[in-house]
Amino acid sequence: TNHLCFPLVYALGGLDIRQPIGGEFAFSPRLCKFWLDQTWNDMIRQYGIDIFMSLHALFNDFKVCETGLGRKVHKASAPKLGQMFEEVVYSLFSILVSYKSKWLRQWPRQNNDSCHPSESRQVLRSGLEALEEAQQLTIDIARLKDDCRREFESYHDVVKRYLSPYAYEQINEMVAMDYYSIDIMLWSQIVYSFVYTFDGASEETKRDIVNALKPLYFARSITFDYTTYRYSVPFAEREVRGQAKAFLSQKPYLLGLFLIEQNHPVL
Repeated sequence: TNHLCFPLVYALGGLDIRQPIGGEFAFSPRLCKFWLDQTWNDMIRQYGIDIFMSLHALFNDFKVCETGLGRKVHKASAPKLGQMFEEVVYSLFSILVSYKSKWLRQWPRQNNDSCHPSESRQVLRSGLEALEEAQQLTIDIARLKDDCRREFESYHDVVKRYLSPYAYEQINEMVAMDYYSIDIMLWSQIVYSFVYTFDGASEETKRDIVNALKPLYFARSITFDYTTYRYSVPFAEREVRGQAKAFLSQKPYLLGLFLIEQNHPVL
């Protein structure tokens, strides 16, 4: 949610939907019928269902709102790999690129407006107006580092293939030094480059791209934990929102990749 789904929905979907995979949805029969008419696969039927519902609703101009339901107490876990990560990210990227014509249309504009607004549009919010204190969670940084190194070693060649030389050298050195510092700007460019590569790739390549993102996601999660674990929930929330705004500010980077590919006259 924090490092992939929320910032991409905020930047490419243009809506400030804080919990696009929150797990609790209410919807109209009309929207339900629209979902049923879309293409489904095994990933969407499993962990990909939440982002499937959110993205199709917002890209097709259904009315969307968020409601504060209070603190959610459940058996939380550290960032997961395996089935959950693969199905959510695969579904997220697949649906985003299927709607690329909608977010690519924003550049170039026919007037003097900027191609990337400074803020995404707010959705109607009801229910609780302020975040309740979150449940207490523990973060095992050592385990996250072990997972990151293991995944990086497993997919080292794939990571090198899909990252820019600069980004790859940064990540390779972090793993070697066992100290992780993927800042917001580097992270947004990494994710955008993977979204771009995902578009038009073969089925096998798409799965490679998702797997290559795993160790980078862990490295970004560790960096975030370094920054926030000593501080309050509101401080961490500001960091998450700052990251989403960075994705929005870096949107021209992604648009530029597609425009270069198309030999667009604006360039």
